[in-house]
Order: sequence, then C-alpha cells, then structure tokens
Amino acid sequence: MKITLTSHAANHLLRLAEGLQARSALNRFYTIYPRFKLKNYDIHPKYVHAFRSLAAATFLCIKAGKDMPDQLHSALFDHYVAWMLRFDRTQPNIVQGNSGYCLETLRVAKKRGIKTVVDRACPHIDFQLALLDEEIERLTGEKNRASTRHKLKDKMLAEYDLADAIIVPSTYSYQSFKDRGFDDKKLNIVPLMKEKNVTRINVTRDKKQDFMLLAVGFSFYRKGFYYLLKAWRELNLPNAKLILRTTVPKSFSSLLDFPSIVAVNHHLSNADLIRQYQLCDAFCLPSIDEGFGMAAVEAMAAAKPVIVTENVGMHDLITDKKEGFILPIRNVDAIKESILTLYEDRALAEEMGEAAYQCERRYSQEQYLKTITTVYKKILNEESIYDI
Repeated sequence: MKITLTSHAANHLLRLAEGLQARSALNRFYTIYPRFKLKNYDIHPKYVHAFRSLAAATFLCIKAGKDMPDQLHSALFDHYVAWMLRFDRTQPNIVQGNSGYCLETLRVAKKRGIKTVVDRACPHIDFQLALLDEEIERLTGEKNRASTRHKLKDKMLAEYDLADAIIVPSTYSYQSFKDRGFDDKKLNIVPLMKEKNVTRINVTRDKKQDFMLLAVGFSFYRKGFYYLLKAWRELNLPNAKLILRTTVPKSFSSLLDFPSIVAVNHHLSNADLIRQYQLCDAFCLPSIDEGFGMAAVEAMAAAKPVIVTENVGMHDLITDKKEGFILPIRNVDAIKESILTLYEDRALAEEMGEAAYQCERRYSQEQYLKTITTVYKKILNEESIYDI
C-alpha cells in the first residue's frame, strides 16, 4: 500500500506523511518547502519533492508585503505536481491533495488508474462562502464580499466531483456536503490531531494574578472575534487580560482600544505561541465558521479549558461544560457568561483544563492514522492496511 500526498502549505498532511512513512506506506510527498524547512518533521528526504522556486517566489512576495494570489499559487503548485506525477515511475494506490490545489493532479492520477482523495479541512465551499457573505454583510453592510473575492471556488467544486473520496475533519463540515447531495460513501470524517508540539507545564499562579484569556486566528470575520471583543469590553473584568493574536480590519480597530486587551498582530514563532497556550487560563475560539479548530485542540494539549461555538468542528471531541463550553454563534451573552464562569472559579477552570488535556490525548497521531487507514481501506475495498 502506497500513498502519495500533496500539500501546498504547512498543515496536517505533514504529520500524516510522518505516520505513513513509519508504516512504509508513504510513496511521495509533494510540497513547496525545501527539505531544511521540514526539519521538525520525521520525513526522509527520499520521499520529499519540493517546488523550491514556488517557495522562493512566495517568500519574496511576503518580504515585499504582498501575498501571492491564491489562483496563481494554486495553478503553479497543481501543475507542478501533475507534471511530476505524470512521469513518476512508481505506482501509488492513492493520491491525496488539499482542496483547491489538486484538480490537475487528480486528473493525471485518474488517467493512471490511481484512486483520488480531496482533503477538505473546511465545510463545502458554497456553504462556507454563503455564511461568510452573511457575516460580513451583518457587520459592514457590504454584500457578497467573500464569494466575489474567492478565486478557487470553481476549481474546488470540480475537485469534489472528480475525487473518489472526500475527507473532512468534523460532522460540521460533513453535514455541509450531505446537504448538497453528496453520498455517504464518498464522505469520510477524520478528526485532526494537534499540529504543534504543545505540552502542558505546571504554572504556579497567584490567585491575584491576571486572568489570561487567549484567542488565536487570522480571519477576523470567520473567527467571530467581533463578538469576543464586544463581550470582553462589556465584562470589563478587573485583573484580567485578553491576548488576541489576529489581524483586525481598520473599521474595527477601535475595539482594541481597551486597557485589558493585548493585540498581537505580528508573526509569532511556534515556541512563542506554545508559551502563550501554556500561560493562559483559558482559550476562546468563537468562530462563525471553523472546519475543525486546530488551535483549540492545541490549547487542550496545554490543559486549558476551551470556549468554542457549534460551528467549530472540533466540538465533536468535547462535551459542553466538561472540557469547556460549546456556544451558539454570534452570542455575546453566552461568551460573557462562559468567560465569567472561568474567571470567578479558577478551580473549575483547572478541572475543565485537566479534562481537556485527557480528551486531547485520545486524539494522537496513532488514532489519526487508524482512522484514515480505515478510509483508505474503504476506498480500495481492501482489508486494513494499518498493520503493514
């Protein structure tokens, strides 16, 4: 059994490549990252095929203060992998790629008789864009902003139809495909594992020290940070601090002008981010749309209670009021109540944090590999490959 993976970014497929290699099931790993950038991952160089010129171009764009257009990035990476796959003399059983970045690759794989998998870490693109259009219009009055700016939608839709299987990380994402007529046989739920090597540490905190709430995410509208900021300002808790790592649109920057809000809008190294997980008292991800919510799982690995919404896919893994709180979206009062509960009862926060830690431990790389192996088995209609 041999699996070829393609990934245009640093994401969970790197950990999957590690696990497949350990079981002699990795065939190729196509990426933009040169081998030295993968030093934190146990992936042998012989499996890695890096599109280094694209990595260099992406880096230069970032240095110039610009982002490479998604459409261009997708086309370049996809055509590179498709070209490599066309002339690859090995014969993988399955080719798996990230949604939006693998259409040409899937077409080449199909011609070679290879089974194909689209890895979609978010809900169906139509569902996601409709939800974001609604959210942005609610907050700004601007209509259809997300859908008109998205350049990969048609490519994603074509990938969904072409692939033999689609992998999603949660029932939230799964249901968005089911509601659009996709067959159960094509859809597969594989919960993700933590990406960063977050561990718990024993932090001795004086009860008089500031209560620290951490929130991490890039997309202000998707992550629901408007509602968190509103809730935090209305609470106005003494001896409390909100550490918010995001980029806030200028039209909402006034929300950050509050003594107990510390906004971090620059890049944090993995070590610095892990330290924030370890030092905070609780973590909040009040997303309007979140296919999984890796950041919340990483907070759980640091033994922190999590506040998430029903639209955060990882809520599948937890129980409301046990490892944290599961709230309706856009509910400022519910966010306030959850924060206040943890603020006023530090013992409860620690108890929930311990439950969160024990819960996260069950979703290890080993469990992730077992689950995804079952998916591969279904696609190929074979016996389990896990013990190969």
